[in-house]
Amino acid sequence: MPYPDLALNKYLYEVNIGIKEESKRNDKLFSGYSINELRNLKLEEVKRVQEFYCNVSGKTGYYKYDASDTVTVDDCGYCLVTTEGLRLKRNVSDRVLYTWFEEYQGLIDHTEILDKAVKVSKLLQKPLFLKEYSTIIVNKSYLIYQNLIGVNSIIKLIDNSTIPHNKPILEIKNHNVLLDGFKIDGNRANNIGLFDRGIRGIYADKCKNLTFSNIDVVSTRDIGVYITNCPKFLFKNSSVDDCGRYGQQMINAQADRIGCLVDNTVTKDSEFFMWKESAIENVSFTNCGLDGLVLGVGLKLFRATLNYNGKEFNENDIGAGGVYVRPPQQLENAVLDGLSILDCIAVGNSGLGIDVGNNNGSLLNPKLTNLIVSGNTCYDNYLNGIGVASAENFVISKNICYNNGVRVLLNNNTANKRRSGILVACVNNIAFKNGTVENNVCYDSRTEKTQQNGLMFWGTTKAYGSENIVVQNNDFTRNAGKAILFESESPVISTSLLTVQNNQGVNSFTFVPVNGAKLPPIGSHIYLNPSVGINCLGIEQSTINNIVTLENVSVFDITLVNSASFKMLGNENLVLKQNKPVTFILQYETGAFVWKQLANKSSDVFYNGQTVLQNGGVVTYPPSSRFTVNSTYQGSLAVPRMTKAQRLAIVLPAIGLKVYQLSETGIENEEGEYMFKSTGWVKIN
Repeated sequence: MPYPDLALNKYLYEVNIGIKEESKRNDKLFSGYSINELRNLKLEEVKRVQEFYCNVSGKTGYYKYDASDTVTVDDCGYCLVTTEGLRLKRNVSDRVLYTWFEEYQGLIDHTEILDKAVKVSKLLQKPLFLKEYSTIIVNKSYLIYQNLIGVNSIIKLIDNSTIPHNKPILEIKNHNVLLDGFKIDGNRANNIGLFDRGIRGIYADKCKNLTFSNIDVVSTRDIGVYITNCPKFLFKNSSVDDCGRYGQQMINAQADRIGCLVDNTVTKDSEFFMWKESAIENVSFTNCGLDGLVLGVGLKLFRATLNYNGKEFNENDIGAGGVYVRPPQQLENAVLDGLSILDCIAVGNSGLGIDVGNNNGSLLNPKLTNLIVSGNTCYDNYLNGIGVASAENFVISKNICYNNGVRVLLNNNTANKRRSGILVACVNNIAFKNGTVENNVCYDSRTEKTQQNGLMFWGTTKAYGSENIVVQNNDFTRNAGKAILFESESPVISTSLLTVQNNQGVNSFTFVPVNGAKLPPIGSHIYLNPSVGINCLGIEQSTINNIVTLENVSVFDITLVNSASFKMLGNENLVLKQNKPVTFILQYETGAFVWKQLANKSSDVFYNGQTVLQNGGVVTYPPSSRFTVNSTYQGSLAVPRMTKAQRLAIVLPAIGLKVYQLSETGIENEEGEYMFKSTGWVKIN
């Protein structure tokens, strides 16, 4: 056999080596590369192979050589740069994963990792998925352009963060964004050293479709969640807790203490005006520095929990609410329209549980209209359970308010008057109109009651034009003070039509104006028809000069103090629509009382503990008299009239008993007044 050709043997050897190397390459393509192995690939390999599979846990996927790119930096996730400067780009289908960008384990600062992931998400216009069940420590404010999704993930602010004051950890910068499944932790306990570290949780402005679902924002020194001008905003199944805390170290201490602020800074003609298409559902706002939630938007607030807010803001007499509502600030003719607060719970706040108010923040003519507050439960709040101020077209119904008014004294040791289940108020020269308060239950179940009134109407400034208020079918029993109280601290003329009917409670309606206030104005009309209650209408220190209609009212309670006068000018002013008499209880310290006959209606008057029958003129009575009859044109028939036989038939007549014996044939000279003494009946000469 001839000796083999050396050249042929060399060729066959090289072919065999090549086959083995190709086999190795094919095995590698199948089993995958590590990150370092991908970075060590050569030009001839990346040209020959279409895609390279990365087999590292959390980074699995395919990379492909991009010959057109010579500038993108290596981010360990989307782009890898080889030792020869070649760019391998990850094939991304529907999402970007945070784990792609993790290169080293055990880092205590993940700022750069999240920054790379956010930038790639924006570049590729793909949602970013955070690492599941992980805590991402950051020291940067991130601009979010795409959906951000987590599974029990946490983005936590690093200790002693250098993010500037008022900057958020996440700022939303796109029209259509979803945040879901993670927590923002402001780490306020380790970020209180410097004045300018009041860092917010989330901020969004001018996002047309914005949804927060399963998002928890906790422990921020500034506002937890701040949303403005997002016309379709949905915030659901989430929480804001322990936010807006340590605000006394901030530039704007009071405003920065809010848990969540949702507001409009644009007018209604703007495409970004926020209105009825927005909603907050099943979100809790708790333990925040000032108000748990502040709304300047007419949205739907449904099944929210608004508990224990404002505990660090009780150094003045305001307190803080579970939710505080007001028209948008710093806008002329600002309107808050169409707000619904439904089935919420508000407990233990340092102010009101639900505070729907009006303020001076609007530049001109703020307006609050088309309001529904229904089905809510408010208890153990320091001030009122529910308050509505200067609203038009409002309904307050089916709420339960109990054990409120916990704060009995203000800081100056004066009595806190804002301790009612429900408050309806006139503020800032703005009247309340067209309102219904119905089917509510307000009570105090404790032995030492602090909730003073079931319902209180309150005027802090002149409130001309308040009108058309209906109060019906409420249960205002077991309060420390009145069932329904109308009180004014300065001259108020109100209301042009007030209907109170079918309510339950003691002192069902009481009016206590101050400083010359009058109830009601010219041409106005108060209508009362309470079916259950004691002292159904009470008026303290007032002048009534218009129509009051009483229907099925058993008691009319009037108290006059400080030289006040009471004038009831006749049947055109007081209308009795009932078959039984009204018992009038009249009391005063000083002053005059003028009474005119009520169209021949029979009535009793109890006056300063005495019974006084008065047809007209100034009411006077001897202090020693238990019963007084006053009239300038009628007499009194207080002594019973009877025959002699009837007088003598009286069984066991009491000493001092009087009767008038009528004239009878044959004994005409015995007619006259008789008194029973210890010796028997005696005719009084």
